[in-house]
Amino acid sequence: DVLEEKYNKIVKPGIISKTTKKAIPKIAIGAGALLSSLIDGKQMKTILEYADIFYQKRFILEKEYRIKHTKKYKQIQIIKIGIISLIYCISNNYIFECVI
Repeated sequence: DVLEEKYNKIVKPGIISKTTKKAIPKIAIGAGALLSSLIDGKQMKTILEYADIFYQKRFILEKEYRIKHTKKYKQIQIIKIGIISLIYCISNNYIFECVI
């Protein structure tokens, strides 16, 4: 009983305090990493929300421009096809058969 009491009074608190002293820095590092990841995650979420809003506004602003240029591109393609078919008709002497 005497040895057990001495062990509980002297050795056990020493083991606990050494373990605690070693664990505190590791716990602090882990807590800091966890806190940093939470803050970074929140900032990334905010950044992605702003980027999405910016992209949507840009898409809406450029929509009319893209529609106009798509129509012009289609008109140019139609003109090119007409010119190519005309050249084909002339080169093969199909002038009277071509519909212009």
